[in-house]
Amino acid sequence: MPLIYPAICVVAVIVVIATVRAVNKSRRESREKYGEKQAEKIRRWQEKQADKIKYWDNILKIHPEDDSEVGRMSRSYAWQQKGVALEKLGKYEEAFECYDEALKIWPESRSALQEKADALKKLGRYEEVIECYDKALRIDPEDDFRWRYKADALKKLGRYEEAVECYDRALKIKRDDAYTWDGKGDALKELGRYEEAIECFDRALKIDPKSYGALKGKVDALNELGRYEEAVECYYRTLGLGLSYPSAKEELAKAKRAKLAKQVEDKKAEIIADIIAKIDKELGE
Repeated sequence: MPLIYPAICVVAVIVVIATVRAVNKSRRESREKYGEKQAEKIRRWQEKQADKIKYWDNILKIHPEDDSEVGRMSRSYAWQQKGVALEKLGKYEEAFECYDEALKIWPESRSALQEKADALKKLGRYEEVIECYDKALRIDPEDDFRWRYKADALKKLGRYEEAVECYDRALKIKRDDAYTWDGKGDALKELGRYEEAIECFDRALKIDPKSYGALKGKVDALNELGRYEEAVECYYRTLGLGLSYPSAKEELAKAKRAKLAKQVEDKKAEIIADIIAKIDKELGE
């Protein structure tokens, strides 16, 4: 009988090892299949973009010398769409050539300028992004979106004063844009103009009470001003709205820590002041 138990244990160990190996093999095969499926999806997507490039090439061959307004607009659009397909394939330089061709044919094409600007943003070439928006704004100075986009690009380059000016231009055209108020508040915050920044964030929140960017920006500005109670209340408001932003709790904890640190410093100052007062009193006696 005693010999049975070791045998059972050996069998159990063998079964467990076999099960683990089977599970690992199944997982490995699942990962491989998933990888194959993803690779197939990417291949099909790339083929789709290549087909689009061929399609727009064929369109460009149909009326290559059509100089009518409709003909020029059509050819400009075809170059633009070919550029979009090339950009999606990561062929940025070829895409830029297409956007430039589109603009050569139809210089007033704001959509081609926007596509080129978006591609330049992905490469972090913000100086050139600004050039695109400057051209678009020469075509239509009342385009609030391009003023806002230009401001965003200026902010990326740390040119906050200029960014504020561009946000102001956008707000003169359209006052009720939460994103623009938020962007202006962020630029002012970077300049250390925290009171003005809070006013902007409040304007953004009046338009869109669930604007995470404005709520976070306001908390940061309040913390910088040492207004920790308000900062905590602001993030309680965020959590109360049911916003599922992962950093909300972290920011709330940060605000609470800052508040606690200030309370500790205030208490230390109070204790030191009391000690000095007692010493002065004893010396005076």
